[in-house]
Amino acid sequence: MRNLDTPVKQIRRKIFTEIAKIGFESTDESLIHDIESIPYNIVEERAKYRESIYRERAVASERVRLAMGLSLRPENRSVHLTDGVKASNIDEKYYEPPLMQVIPSACSACESNKYEVSNMCRGCVAHPCLLTCPKGAISMVNGKSFIDQDKCIHCGRCKAVCPYDAIAHKERPCERACGVKAIESDEQGRASINQDKCVSCGMCMVSCPFGAISDKSQIFQLAHALREGTEIIAEVAPAYINQFGEDVTPGKFRSALTQLGFSNIYEVALGADIGCISEAHHYAKEVATGNLPFLLTSCCPSWSVMAKKYFPAMIDNISQELTPMVATARIVKKEHPNTKVVFIGPCASKKLEAMRHSVRSDVDFVITFEELWGLFDAKDIIRFRLDKTIDWQATTNKLTAKCAQYKNFVFPGFYGGSANGQIQIFPRGGGDITGAILARCLNADVYENWTDVSGFLMADPRIVKDPEQITHITYSELRELSYMGASVLHEEAIFPVKEANTPIHILNTNRPQDAGTIIQEHNNYINPYAITGIAGKTDFLSIYIYKKHMSNEIGFIRKVLSILEAYHISVEHIPSGIDSFSIVVSKKDIEDSLYEILARIKTELKPDEIKTQEDISLISTVGKNMSDKPGTSGKLFGSLGANNINIVMIAQGSDEINITVGVKKKDFENKLNDANNKLKSISENEPTFVTKEKQS
Repeated sequence: MRNLDTPVKQIRRKIFTEIAKIGFESTDESLIHDIESIPYNIVEERAKYRESIYRERAVASERVRLAMGLSLRPENRSVHLTDGVKASNIDEKYYEPPLMQVIPSACSACESNKYEVSNMCRGCVAHPCLLTCPKGAISMVNGKSFIDQDKCIHCGRCKAVCPYDAIAHKERPCERACGVKAIESDEQGRASINQDKCVSCGMCMVSCPFGAISDKSQIFQLAHALREGTEIIAEVAPAYINQFGEDVTPGKFRSALTQLGFSNIYEVALGADIGCISEAHHYAKEVATGNLPFLLTSCCPSWSVMAKKYFPAMIDNISQELTPMVATARIVKKEHPNTKVVFIGPCASKKLEAMRHSVRSDVDFVITFEELWGLFDAKDIIRFRLDKTIDWQATTNKLTAKCAQYKNFVFPGFYGGSANGQIQIFPRGGGDITGAILARCLNADVYENWTDVSGFLMADPRIVKDPEQITHITYSELRELSYMGASVLHEEAIFPVKEANTPIHILNTNRPQDAGTIIQEHNNYINPYAITGIAGKTDFLSIYIYKKHMSNEIGFIRKVLSILEAYHISVEHIPSGIDSFSIVVSKKDIEDSLYEILARIKTELKPDEIKTQEDISLISTVGKNMSDKPGTSGKLFGSLGANNINIVMIAQGSDEINITVGVKKKDFENKLNDANNKLKSISENEPTFVTKEKQS
C-alpha cells in the first residue's frame, strides 16, 4: 500500500492539513474551538468508512491528538480532546515516547495467524490437505475440507499442498509487517504494541489498512514557529525527488519551502558524505587492523535500536559516527547558531532519533514528507479538480474568506491544491497564471502585470530599430502572438480573465510612468489597422505525404496522426491538398524518433511518396480586422516575394485572425526585416511588428 494514494493516506493528510492551518492561523482565543471542530470538519453528515459518524469522529479525534504531539486518551476514564493542548501550543515540543501508537477505536481486531478453508475448496478426491496435517486438524464436512482451530498449530502445510489455493492464511497486516514481533493483542483482541520490543520503524503504520496505527507529529509546533517568524532551516533527505510529482523540480521544491517560511534549505546528502568519510576512517582503524571482524553502519535509528535490543553482542561492531541528519544539523547550527533545524524525510524512524536527549540540541523538528504535504495544503488557496482543471467555485470561496481576514496580503504563485490533497504545480509562466486566476475570482477591475518591459512593442528590437509600442491588443491576438514568440506574458494567463473580459495591463516596474499595454477582448478602442502584428518562430520540420486517391481513403490522416500521438509528438499545422498533406512539427520534439515514425508510416499506410523538409520557420500575421479588409494576404505574400522569400506552407484558421506561412530558416533570419519594411510601405501605413523566438 505504500505506493498507493489510499483513503487512509488522504485522511491522514486532511488531519495534518487542519492541524497545520491551526498552527498558522489560530489565536489563543480560537485554538480550543478550532481543534474541537476538526473531527466535525473531516466527518460531516454521514460515515464513509465505518459503521457510524460517531466512531469516525472518535478516530479522527485521536488522530488530532497525535498530530498535536499528544498521547492517546485512556479508554477507562474521561479525558477531554484538548487536554494538554496548552502545553503543546509552543514552537519547540520534542517527541516523547511512545512514538507509534494503536488507536483502539480504529482497530478492526483482525484475526491473528489463522488458517481457514475458503469457498474455493472443490472437495477433491486426493485430499492432500487432510493427509499432510500433522495434528489431524482437517476433516471432510459436507464434502469440503474443514480445519479444527483447536487442533491447528498454524504450520501452513495444508495451504502449501492445496492444488486450488483454497486455504487462506489470515494474519494481521501489522503483525506480518513487524520484523521484531512487537505486535500483540489486548483483552478485546485488538492490536497493541509492546514498546519494549518496538523499534519505531513504522512498518506497522504503513501496513494497517484501517489506519489504526499512527505516530506523533510536530507539525503544529512547526507551523506555529513559522508563523511567529522563527528562523528555521530545513534539511531535506535526497528522497524528496518525485515525492510531490514528476513535474516538481528541485528548484520548485526549494521555492515552495521558502514560501512556507523556511530561511534556507540544506540537503542531507551533505551529512551522508561526512558520515561515509568518518566510517571509512573507523573501518581503516578497527577492521583493517584486525581489531574488529566487521563494521555495521548506524544511519537508521530503528536499525540501531534493533541491534542494541536484539543483538547486544554486536554493539562494538556498530559504528558510532553521526547519522546524516545529525551531521548536517551540526553544520547548519555552526553556520547559523541562532536558527532552528527541521529534518524532512520519508520515514517516521527519524522521529525516534529525535527523541534522544543528545540530539535535541541539534535537531528541533522532524517531519515526514507526508506531513510536509499538510503544510503545503494548509497554505494553498487555488483549488484544482482531480482532472487538473481549476475549481473556480471552491477557489473563489476560499479566496474570498481569506481576503475577509486581512486588509492587505501577498499571494505566492506557481502552485495550488487538489481535492485529494495533491499539490498541483503550474507550468512555465505560473506567476502570470496565478495573477489571472486571482483577478477573476476577486472580480477585479483590472489585472496589473508588472514586469521589466513597458508592454508589447510593434517589433522585436533585435530585428527592427526603435519599434513603437502597442497600446491596445485583444486576448485572441495576444494568444496568437505569445504562442509565436512574443513572450511578455504567458499565453495561458489569458484564459482565466478572458471570459470575464477583465483587462490585463502590462506595466514596467522600472518605468511606472509608461502607459504600458492594455489587453482586453471587448473594449471601446478602435484599431484603424487591419494588421496588429507579425510574429515568428524557428526550428520546425515538415513531413510531406502523398498517396493517389487519398481523399477516397477514410481515416488516412487520422492514422498518421495516431502514429505521431504514440510518440507524444504535438502537431502545429496540417496544410492539405486532394491527394497530399503536410504535417508541421517541432524539430526538437521529433528529431529523436523521426526515422521510426517515417518507417511506421511507410509500413502501415504505404504512401506513394513521403519526404521531410527541415529548418522551417513559421511567420504568423495576426489581426482581428484582417477579415474585413480585402487584399491583406496578397500584400503579405507580395512583400515576401519581393524579398525573394519562398513560401513552403500556408495555413489560415476559420476565424481569419491569423495567417501563418512557412519559410526556410535562412530566409526568416536574413530577410524578414526587409520584408517587414516593405510590407509597411505597401500596406497603406498599417503598423506591423515582428517578433522572434528568444534564443538562449
